[in-house]
Amino acid sequence: MPPDGSPLAWLYVLVALLYLVGFVASSALALVSLPLLARGWRALPRRARVLLLAGIVSAAALPLLRLAPAVADMHRWWLD
Repeated sequence: MPPDGSPLAWLYVLVALLYLVGFVASSALALVSLPLLARGWRALPRRARVLLLAGIVSAAALPLLRLAPAVADMHRWWLD
């Protein structure tokens, strides 16, 4: 964590909070979207199905990509 005197301390904290909220929100999005999509597949318009599928895929892929070895260096740098 940067020292309190750093002008970028607030930016660092803001980005870290957004990162954590995004991690939780993406999981919640997948948990809500999957049953909604499964229940009303035929009743939903094509555009809504595509948006729900994109949300589910991104909600599943992003946390996995964050844990990938290729991104480990970036995490180590960010959390340093």
